Amino acid sequence: MSYASLLQEAVANLNEPYGAEYSFKLKKGALLQNRFLLTLHISAFGRHPQKALQRFVTPFNMPDAFLAAWAEPLSRANIVHFGYERDGQSELLKLYFEFAADAVAAADSGTAADEAILVHVAYKWDPHNPAKRAVANYHFQPGLDRTKIAERVATLFEHREQAPLQFTRQLIAKSANSIPEDEMLMLEVSEEGNSRHSFDLKLYDAEWTLASIAPELMKLFDYFQVSRELLGSLIEEHSRKILGHLSGGIGRDNREFITLYFGVEER
Repeated sequence: MSYASLLQEAVANLNEPYGAEYSFKLKKGALLQNRFLLTLHISAFGRHPQKALQRFVTPFNMPDAFLAAWAEPLSRANIVHFGYERDGQSELLKLYFEFAADAVAAADSGTAADEAILVHVAYKWDPHNPAKRAVANYHFQPGLDRTKIAERVATLFEHREQAPLQFTRQLIAKSANSIPEDEMLMLEVSEEGNSRHSFDLKLYDAEWTLASIAPELMKLFDYFQVSRELLGSLIEEHSRKILGHLSGGIGRDNREFITLYFGVEER
């Protein structure tokens, strides 16, 4: 059984409500579609979540260094996410701890825009080679309007006037029709010990289908040298799925990327 199937089965076997979201990632010459994110409330792991989570991750060959590190973030977490990604023959597993209450408290308190709030910590590893691993930190930047979000995003791409940044700016501007200024949410992402520096922009409330942004996606696929036929197949299969969030910037491989998350559903 693949690690993707093993992870999906393990979450389903918890017999707790969870969310499932899919995504595709573009980087030069590649479209990665075998990716998903599964989301549970921490209560799914009972009264002793640390022990329950340690049992849960046993089949996934998590590095010992991670097992020893996540007691503190787990103690603050409201939400747990499990992620999977395949890139060619390489697989990547992910465990995110989300501190949703911290983000809400920061927003309610009027925290200044220069006081970044840590709202996710993610542990990512190759189950076939646990030495290949990274810890990612996701910081919420309170008080940023669309103009400031667009400015910050521009610093995270290698090429300022190329399609990835133009695509992101178009969606930020377009969101003004459906997302109030004070409800725009951007996270900045960095990983310890590598060049990853990116953003994650929440767009659920815009309720855009993938088909509705197909013209913008066409330019993006051209830029990343990915066939328009693949875009056509993607749109045909997922045309009515709602875009959830957009991430992009420079990956841990020092290459530009764009990822679109879509089709979130409750199970």
